[in-house]
Amino acid sequence: MKTKIAVALTLLIVAVLVVAAQQSDVLIKIRTRERAAIAVPDFRASGEAQKFMQTFNQTLFGDLDEAGLLRMVPKTMYPLETPQRPQDFRPPLMPNASPRRGAPPPQPVR
Repeated sequence: MKTKIAVALTLLIVAVLVVAAQQSDVLIKIRTRERAAIAVPDFRASGEAQKFMQTFNQTLFGDLDEAGLLRMVPKTMYPLETPQRPQDFRPPLMPNASPRRGAPPPQPVR
């Protein structure tokens, strides 16, 4: 009898701890007076979903802009090609000339 009570009590404690460990809310604390800047690229889709992407992108940008928590970066500042698949990412090309002693290292050519 005591073992049944101990097992039931242990299971009850584990269940309470599991439920208490779940966090349903996301809390973002911005400590500066200036709003954080965010750039949200236009997402692409394939197949039937492609016809909804313009509406999705406009809604996402508008909702984030109107929330008042973030400052949206203008889309004119985005790169011309936004990588969205692993094949889109390319490593930067290294310059040919080797740096001189004491000179700052060369920046990669993109």
